[in-house]
Amino acid sequence: MDKSRANRVEHDKKRIGLIALVAIFSVSICVLGSMIGYKIYTKKSFEQRIETLKKRER
Repeated sequence: MDKSRANRVEHDKKRIGLIALVAIFSVSICVLGSMIGYKIYTKKSFEQRIETLKKRER
């Protein structure tokens, strides 16, 4: 394998690795955002249940 081809193969490996890292990072950001959204949703739902129970007591 000549130098230019070896250099190109090395560049392609780095590029694939970088794309994989960006993809993993993007997926982790989406999962984290979903988890935060779910936590906020359950907190609001829990607060609404508490308010409903307080109104029933009165």
